[in-house]
Amino acid sequence: MIKSNKQIIFFLVTVLAFISLACNLTNIAAPTPILFPTVDFTMTAIFGTVYPLTTPTNPSLIFISPTSVEENNIETVTSTNELIPTQTAESPTLTSVPTQTPKPTKTKEKPISYVGPNRHNVYPVEAVQLDSPPTIDGVFDEWGLDKYNINYVVYGLDNWRDAADCSGTFMIGWDKHALYIAAKIKDDQYQQHAIDENIFKGDSLEILFDQQISTDYYLAALSNDDYQLGISPGNPDPGINSEAYIWFPQSVEGKQSDVKIASTSTADGYRVEVKIPWSVFNVNPSVGSIYGFVFSISDNDNPSKDVQQGMVSNVKTRQLVNPMSWGDLILRK
Repeated sequence: MIKSNKQIIFFLVTVLAFISLACNLTNIAAPTPILFPTVDFTMTAIFGTVYPLTTPTNPSLIFISPTSVEENNIETVTSTNELIPTQTAESPTLTSVPTQTPKPTKTKEKPISYVGPNRHNVYPVEAVQLDSPPTIDGVFDEWGLDKYNINYVVYGLDNWRDAADCSGTFMIGWDKHALYIAAKIKDDQYQQHAIDENIFKGDSLEILFDQQISTDYYLAALSNDDYQLGISPGNPDPGINSEAYIWFPQSVEGKQSDVKIASTSTADGYRVEVKIPWSVFNVNPSVGSIYGFVFSISDNDNPSKDVQQGMVSNVKTRQLVNPMSWGDLILRK
């Protein structure tokens, strides 16, 4: 027992001596503190940027306790006391507020102008001012004016055989009330069984009229001052159920009961007299007025089908939807 007490006393003396020696050592540094991430860090957060609460002695190493990481279905931390390098947090670079780009000044675009000459100077037709209007009866006795040919095939050339198949001449006059046309048409097979908007599918006449050439001279499209007027000499024969129909402008589309038509059959075709009030074209005529103008014949030789097989015109360049291709109508005294 004595021996045992001596041993205990010796052990205590030794420990006190060691503690005393340790207190006198001044060159031993204090241990580096260990930082633990908050307990709600996920695996994503671990591999993301870490912002330490305090600056560790070695910012590139942070001890991650396995208890501080939640398990997930993809990957779980299993090792202990693992040192994981962190991504150094970068302070955002302060940049000056970008200068606001001034909004572009709205400038009015220069409107496109289609204004041009007041005439096309091609295929001119002169309408003579009449002292007295002709009688609309299909007889040309009071007519003694220049004749204009209708002999340019502008549609269905493969169906056109010769002048006897489809061609013609016309005379034209005017007064303050109306435009007058007398046409003699060669057609060896008269076929017209269509009505209303379909009259172009049978033997018929067509007038294209541009009310104002200059304002849209360079516009290759129809506008509200362009008119397309059809004339049916009769159904099923000339002089029976004749009618007029406007297709364009669409604002006035429909049958034109104010247009007076008289037709008669001839040995080689038919004759047509037409009176078209100026109100149809919405113009006030005067000597020297010039309008866009085309006079054409639609032809159908099929007795069992309403179809436009061809068209012959006084204007070689005629295109329906391009008034720049039309000719001129000049009102003279």
